[in-house]
Amino acid sequence: MIDSTTAAKILGYRSAGSLSKARQRGHLVLDMFSVPFRKGLYTSPRHLAAYLRASFPQRHLPIEEVSDERITVSDR
Repeated sequence: MIDSTTAAKILGYRSAGSLSKARQRGHLVLDMFSVPFRKGLYTSPRHLAAYLRASFPQRHLPIEEVSDERITVSDR
């Protein structure tokens, strides 16, 4: 979970309040949710990544390559 203050910093907003105003005005369409017994709004890393990916031009995104290589852990 990513809190609204952190999401605001990642997206370049000055504060969580400015992020909230952008959402209210419809300038930012980011799925955010509340958590019981916690203040503020949160988003998931997956939602934030999807928003960022959708906001960049395709030519600025890295090309994803699928590999069959497995990550191994050494015994060090």
